[in-house]
Amino acid sequence: MKIAPEVFQLDDDEYAVVIADPVPAEQTALAEQAIADCPRAALSRQD
Repeated sequence: MKIAPEVFQLDDDEYAVVIADPVPAEQTALAEQAIADCPRAALSRQD
């Protein structure tokens, strides 16, 4: 993914896969931006 490549990666079918769990504190804002900007609304946050 372009916004948070340290957090998400696209698989062969172009589905986003989380590669950093938990999300590092310094990547939280970028992860939130990726969730908000996802054109398919396929990303969400679970606490």
